[in-house]
Amino acid sequence: ASDCEDRSVLFAWLVRELLGLDVIGLDYPGHIAAAVLFSKPVPGDKVAWNGKKYTVTDPTYINANSGMTMPEVSAHKPKVVAIQ
Repeated sequence: ASDCEDRSVLFAWLVRELLGLDVIGLDYPGHIAAAVLFSKPVPGDKVAWNGKKYTVTDPTYINANSGMTMPEVSAHKPKVVAIQ
């Protein structure tokens, strides 16, 4: 269906497999996104998890840069979903 869950899972898999970076899922009310632990500082919104700061990366937020959270969910703290 290419909805937020599908895009986030594909994005997370690509980042882990091709770039070797750690990725977590972000579960907002009614929306799923991802966050990446970049090897260099990236400006923007972060999610702290297990002592590390992950940068929000939402593959369904069209024309957004890494570090931008969709305005519709920005008031909510996401539940972190570990990706193994």
